Amino acid sequence: MNREIKFRAWFVESQVMYSWEDLINNIGISSTTFVETEAWKPMQYTGRKDKNSKEIYDGHIVKLCYGIPRTYDTFVIEYADDESVADISVSGWWMRNIRPNGVSGSLCKTYENDLEIIGDRHTTPQLLEDKQ
Repeated sequence: MNREIKFRAWFVESQVMYSWEDLINNIGISSTTFVETEAWKPMQYTGRKDKNSKEIYDGHIVKLCYGIPRTYDTFVIEYADDESVADISVSGWWMRNIRPNGVSGSLCKTYENDLEIIGDRHTTPQLLEDKQ
């Protein structure tokens, strides 16, 4: 199994998002010692892309169109382990519905043609507010 391991990071003080390339080449972050601090908020690449071929990272806010009739919902991408998702035994990338009673689910390849990145929890946190 080949999967690409990379990150991007939100620098809290300057309110700037840095790509993996910037972190390695310009900031001097080592890929073996990159941990979250008060200053840096790393976000791991999920290995998935949205319908526009944009890479999906932890913390992205995505819109999903699904079902018949077509329904739109907004989700935040998170890494889930058995303790973080109530009543569901799951491990891996998770799409958490921003609506308290909305359906959440695994981030799987099936959704790639229907998902669209619309923001992330750091640069567009207002998108996490339930509009319904």
